[in-house]
Amino acid sequence: MHCPASEKRWFRFLFPAVLLTLILLPVSSDVSAQGAPPLDSNSKIRLDRAKDALKNERIKEDLRRNVPFDRAAAVKTEHSRIEYAVGTAQNEMGMVKNKRHPEVVAFAAELAKFEAYLADLKAVMKDHELNGKAAAALRGKFFSKYWDEHGVLTNYYYYMDPNQKGMPYGTQKELAAAREALKRIQEGCIGEFKAVVNDATSHPNDSTRRPDLMCKAAALGDELVRRVVVAMAKLILDEVVKGYKEQLAAMPTDDGRLKKINKDYFYEPETLKKTIAERYQSDLKFVGVELDSKMFTDLFAEVETARAALLAEIPKHLSRWKGGQHGRKKSDSFVEKAYKNAHKGVKILLLEMRDDAWVVEVNSLGVPKFRKKRGGVVFKLPDEAWCHDEEFAYFQDYAGHKSYGKSYFEFAPAKLRHSAIVSCP
Repeated sequence: MHCPASEKRWFRFLFPAVLLTLILLPVSSDVSAQGAPPLDSNSKIRLDRAKDALKNERIKEDLRRNVPFDRAAAVKTEHSRIEYAVGTAQNEMGMVKNKRHPEVVAFAAELAKFEAYLADLKAVMKDHELNGKAAAALRGKFFSKYWDEHGVLTNYYYYMDPNQKGMPYGTQKELAAAREALKRIQEGCIGEFKAVVNDATSHPNDSTRRPDLMCKAAALGDELVRRVVVAMAKLILDEVVKGYKEQLAAMPTDDGRLKKINKDYFYEPETLKKTIAERYQSDLKFVGVELDSKMFTDLFAEVETARAALLAEIPKHLSRWKGGQHGRKKSDSFVEKAYKNAHKGVKILLLEMRDDAWVVEVNSLGVPKFRKKRGGVVFKLPDEAWCHDEEFAYFQDYAGHKSYGKSYFEFAPAKLRHSAIVSCP
């Protein structure tokens, strides 16, 4: 194409000016790739705040539809949080001027997702509200139908924890009543009242009268009744073991009297088994448990292990436990005979009087009742590697006119093993 000379001169003059203008023109960092105008500073701040409102929120698909009534509290909590976040984002977006800016359009799409999520949560809450009314009516019917059964089972709920310590449970008749109550409740929980089986709402006047608690107990059935009986038998064994262990720990400061243990069970282990059998064997059989089962065999073995440890510890402390040396040595055939009759094979090693004078006991008016004089015996039993120290007393009853009757003799305890352990003289 041919250009006149005048036009060429005009082009040569214009081109450098245009090029210089383009070079000097400032370029904004907010201009998008599509050439959108930048957001004003206030809109930018508002958009950032809107984004911050939703920054830590996530859409939980499991709370949007068909959410079970037992999760109503979770839905309500989620709704409150999302409602606040969406409301904050909406308010901030309302102050953004350029709604067509690509960044604004992109966030608006994200906000729309949360608005839809919020609508779904509201719908679920509405559904739960309707279901809640129906559940309340069914729950009331459940309480009414099993009112008496709950009364029978009040203490049984504790045993849903298999480690619950034993508590008195009454007679075998009451165990049978509890078993039947659990059966009746279970029938309702898997049938007519299935819809409230997980309902943790309690009766206004009783925190343990809850459908979920009662149904869980009923599902355990005979196992729950078994736990009640086993726990009581186990409690005795656990307390014996506890006593042995506490006594073992206290040995460095003990005086040989072993105050922390049941001495009947310690010296005669078969007494413990006899006690358990007399008190609980019949009830244990009623719930399907035998005393020779592995569970009780293991428990008795634990008792014996703790007992053996204490027996082995006693000789280590005999040097501190001295018998006698409290009074005047004497010989008394009457006392010796009494002790030997109390335990076959006992050997008297020391007999002494520990009071030099009579001690008078008076009544509230100051009139003498009797007087006594204490003595002591150190003796050894045939199957032990140590001795015992036990006190006795002579008594004389007041006869009036400053005189006293004939002496008589008392000693205690009747079980000589229960007296203080000492080293043999």
